[in-house]
Amino acid sequence: MVHSFPTRRSSDLLNSEDRIRALAKFTSAGLSKFYNEKCLNLDNTVIAISGDLDQNQIEKVLNIMKKVKWRNGKNILPTPPKSPSGKALSSIKLPREQTVASVSFPSCDFRSPDRYRLNIASSAMNGMNSALFKKIREENGMAYYTGMSSFMGIGCGHITFYAGISFKDLEKTMKIIRSECGKMLSGGAISEAEFEDAKEKILFHISESHMNPKERVMAAAIEELIGNGLESHENATDIYKEITLKEVNETIARIVSSKNQIEVIVTPEKAE
Repeated sequence: MVHSFPTRRSSDLLNSEDRIRALAKFTSAGLSKFYNEKCLNLDNTVIAISGDLDQNQIEKVLNIMKKVKWRNGKNILPTPPKSPSGKALSSIKLPREQTVASVSFPSCDFRSPDRYRLNIASSAMNGMNSALFKKIREENGMAYYTGMSSFMGIGCGHITFYAGISFKDLEKTMKIIRSECGKMLSGGAISEAEFEDAKEKILFHISESHMNPKERVMAAAIEELIGNGLESHENATDIYKEITLKEVNETIARIVSSKNQIEVIVTPEKAE
């Protein structure tokens, strides 16, 4: 919705003045048109009902939904963003004191089986026992925080290794992040202990969501909407239990071996 998304530069999207100018162009008629054409589309809708409802109550809800002026048009998804070819560097200046250093690699979309392995890796690498945290924070005393994030969408997503630091430590931190990514090529991104701890956390979260009717039905509806099927969320526990440490480390090694990567540095406006 913001300009020519998804090819819009991230640095422009981070600019608050730019966002305000974009919002100022919104009109009630334009928003209504967007809602009617994009949201009220039968090809882009999943209706999920959960709760202690009897048949009459369910029929009342469905009758209300039938009165909506649905469109039957084909839902056209936006063109997936493309990863840059080779290495790319982007530097962003923001009115903040902290500096953020990051290295990203293209990964997978939200239909790929890799998403389960990346969720385990992300959980493992965001703890204080991760190799990246120990190297930057404990051994060098530089980072406020470190971690790995995994983002997936309709097109190829990405994984990002990042650290929040002081500007004076930027160059050294980037060298460490690159070095740690290089070590992952050998298939040792996370340890057995990190793997087991991360998997246990994820399985606990799934069991908790299964006991919450609202979370359960929303998760099932989203999986159906994006094409993974209603049963995908229900089968997640068995899928995670079968994943091995070797599979997770091999997935990370394959991703970080890509020649396509992006380094993004966010620095203070008055950095010296």
